[in-house]
Amino acid sequence: MASSSFSVVGLDVGTTGIKAVAYGPESFQPGDGFGRELAKAIVPTPTHRPAASVFAGERDSGADDVLVDVGGEFLADEMWEASALAIRSVVDQLAVDGCRVAGVGVTSMGEAGAPLDAHGQATHPIIAWFDPRTEPQARWWAEHIGEEHTSAITGIPVRPVFGMMKLLWIKEHAPEAFARTVRWLNMADYAVFRLTGEQATDYCLASRTLALDLVHRRWSDELLDAIGVDRSTLADLVPSGTIVGTVGAGGSSIDDAADDATGLSTGCPVVLAGQDHVAAAHGLGVTQPGDLLDSIGTAEALFVVTDEPEMDGHLSGLGIGQGAHVTEGRTYAMTGLANGGGRIDSVRRRLNLTWDSFMHQAINGGPQAEQVIAVIDEIAESGQAALERLVEAVGVRSVRHLVTGGGTRNQVLIECKQARSGRPLQVVPVAEASCFGAASLAASAIELAG
Repeated sequence: MASSSFSVVGLDVGTTGIKAVAYGPESFQPGDGFGRELAKAIVPTPTHRPAASVFAGERDSGADDVLVDVGGEFLADEMWEASALAIRSVVDQLAVDGCRVAGVGVTSMGEAGAPLDAHGQATHPIIAWFDPRTEPQARWWAEHIGEEHTSAITGIPVRPVFGMMKLLWIKEHAPEAFARTVRWLNMADYAVFRLTGEQATDYCLASRTLALDLVHRRWSDELLDAIGVDRSTLADLVPSGTIVGTVGAGGSSIDDAADDATGLSTGCPVVLAGQDHVAAAHGLGVTQPGDLLDSIGTAEALFVVTDEPEMDGHLSGLGIGQGAHVTEGRTYAMTGLANGGGRIDSVRRRLNLTWDSFMHQAINGGPQAEQVIAVIDEIAESGQAALERLVEAVGVRSVRHLVTGGGTRNQVLIECKQARSGRPLQVVPVAEASCFGAASLAASAIELAG
């Protein structure tokens, strides 16, 4: 129930769900009210699965960076409709208590992006971040541009997951669509565009494209020239937490009114809040060097704050990416597992178990308990091993380890992780940390947080 006449909404355009959560000013203050939700809505992310055989000829089944067996696509209009539906639900819930939305912060999954034509219409389906079809583009990039040269500019290793690999795939396999593409927007950027009509990206999401000069915080003309992508295809860069525009004010050429679709007031400010895991870190106070966030969702992201990036290639050589934190003046090192907590859902489906029955067997035993415990143990072991590799590589001496995400609902998993860790784990009681981080950035931008 709403307890304030004003609130801020955090929108997270996620891999499996698009979430909107409203918070009051008191939600951003230390104490019992920290992170308290006034209203929430979750809409399943509309995902299309191309047949596994379609891209099988391009797969390198022995590659270390194969992410999943079957890829995925999103349709831009469907993603917007789901985002608008989530926001509308929250706005309607708030209206019961006369609570008005004073601002919106938008975060999203990384790497996936919408290619748009001059009228703002998508030229091709959005290739999901986890889709493996871009492995040939990654091999081409490594051979012709070079792993070391790329990481010396971007701070990240060459991998199929990054945004420009998707654009190169479209260039090769859908040349007519590529020819009509005049802009590439990351998923949060696209939601902001549909809300405001304005096109921009922040340094944080730009870090996941493989085209950002991380040290100088600008697009790399050298890399864009090497892949044949015009600089104008990428939106202007802004700091995270920037008010990009206001609802309904930008005059988007796409024929729907954002205020009507979402219920937001015309003129409501909209803020870019970067990648989901990074926004979550900011909201939870993971902002000082050595702070580490373990975000357990469909994927498990491991994120440690740094003062500045290391551009000597050491971290990239270990498969560790770096990027711009949404917190001003900070960078981060991040690694993780593409198939993190999502493995539980795969096992649940195979065993035909509900979440409650899965957890009952994990705690109390049962006919399928051996398989249930095995997957939990596997997630804990692989996650902690990746975490220790990250901490050692970055060289931090004192680590403050916070855990968030849907995986924290699994107490057995947390206990398994704690048993493997040499330091205490602090589970943060904020249910939707990415939404909270996005809302926190918006609250600061509109000076609502105090």
